[in-house]
Amino acid sequence: MGQFLQKKRADRRKPLSGVMLQMRLNEIADLYERVQSLMHNCPEVLKLDVDSDSKSVTYGFFYA
Repeated sequence: MGQFLQKKRADRRKPLSGVMLQMRLNEIADLYERVQSLMHNCPEVLKLDVDSDSKSVTYGFFYA
């Protein structure tokens, strides 16, 4: 995770374009797939509620 934070800081200093931007988007897509895979196997209370219609993430809790 630290590696991605370092890349984020570097990208803010010098924004990417062209092929480098596409490569970064591919990295983000891969990271998203890895997180989704991890979330698939974790307990329900720890799962992010990404399928809800709300605009905010509820982290597995139900708010009335």
